[in-house]
Amino acid sequence: MQVHEELAKAREKGLVRFIGFSAHHYFDKALALISTGAFDLCMLAYGYLPRGNTRLFSPRTTELRNACLAKAHQLGMGIVAMKVLGAGMLSGFGKKELARLPGAAIRYVLQDDRVHMLAIGTRFPAEIDDNIKTIAGDRAYTNEDRALLAGVSAAVLSDERVRKMRVE
Repeated sequence: MQVHEELAKAREKGLVRFIGFSAHHYFDKALALISTGAFDLCMLAYGYLPRGNTRLFSPRTTELRNACLAKAHQLGMGIVAMKVLGAGMLSGFGKKELARLPGAAIRYVLQDDRVHMLAIGTRFPAEIDDNIKTIAGDRAYTNEDRALLAGVSAAVLSDERVRKMRVE
């Protein structure tokens, strides 16, 4: 909160317009920050695949993330979703049969009206083009999207490297 105090001074001087924070998986701390009502926005790891930067979410962590979303929405904070593509795990991997995967992951998050913005990492110009088409197109989350995400997520979560990830 000492940093927040300095940022608030900068906002009063017109140097910054908004004050926010990011939380990959420390949702207990994020909820405490949100509850202060002192921030304009928060960026939270939120996607179909329950994970942060280097960890998978436990059911408890997912509950805390959901509490953050609810409290931030209640307080009128801006909410930015990151890790929408599961930190790259749902990016389609260049496989033709998985071309709809990133769009399905994006539509999953877009169905939540509380989310105001998505922070989606990309590696190639074509990914940017595809993401723009998804966001500008029909954003309805379909049964086909559900099935695709469920199938791929089950495969991802059963991968040996993913199973070795820390669960928090």
